[in-house]
Amino acid sequence: METQPQWSSDSGSGVRAYIVYAKECVSDRRYRAVTVYLGVVAVFLVILLIVLGISTRPTANFDYYTLALQWPPGVCANNSNCLDSMRDYTKWTIHGLWPSTYDASNTPFNCRDTCRLDPGSFLLTAGYMKEYWPTLFKGNNDRFFWKYEFCKHGTCAIPNLIDQEHYFTTAVRLHREYDPAIPIEKNDIQRNKKVQRSKFLSLFRKKMELRCKGTVVAEVRFCFETKHLNHIDCPNLGNCNDPHVVLL
Repeated sequence: METQPQWSSDSGSGVRAYIVYAKECVSDRRYRAVTVYLGVVAVFLVILLIVLGISTRPTANFDYYTLALQWPPGVCANNSNCLDSMRDYTKWTIHGLWPSTYDASNTPFNCRDTCRLDPGSFLLTAGYMKEYWPTLFKGNNDRFFWKYEFCKHGTCAIPNLIDQEHYFTTAVRLHREYDPAIPIEKNDIQRNKKVQRSKFLSLFRKKMELRCKGTVVAEVRFCFETKHLNHIDCPNLGNCNDPHVVLL
């Protein structure tokens, strides 16, 4: 407890002593108030980081984004783990949006110690995601799939993509713009008929990665630069080695 100054017989010096004392008290109260305020802010930031599913680990380094889009009939061909409803689901669905590196061995994943799915992060896109980002496999539901993709890949995109909402809305926006169904239909590519691989690849504006199961098309992957998400050539062309491919 502070000791109050003793009143002096000299009224002038007494007044001055009390003025100094008052200033010290005000300064001390301000210091305490600032300390309490900073403590509250620190607690709030910790809670916010937990809510957003982010920890304070360093930002991942990567070279470009990969947008992976699946063709369910191709993915589910000879796969007993697929949901029956997905075996002839004829929409190109989102697999994920992945921070990627030119050296695949350095591709980052699971970049946060803690991660949870924030339902508020996809309120505006939930309807679209249920249609175009469903799980294809038994034992999982859509939300589990979305959480898996964000925690494994989306956490590595922060802070390039600000948060979960930015991650999901970006993936949805890119899917809308680069849905393979549009050029495939426009160029009359028929299902269950062989088509030259080179013709299939030429449907798209930039070099993309084509993934197959034998000759069956399972997935296409588009690449985007990190700053403005401009469409760029993918560094890899995929694993479809046969000169012809089939879209089931």
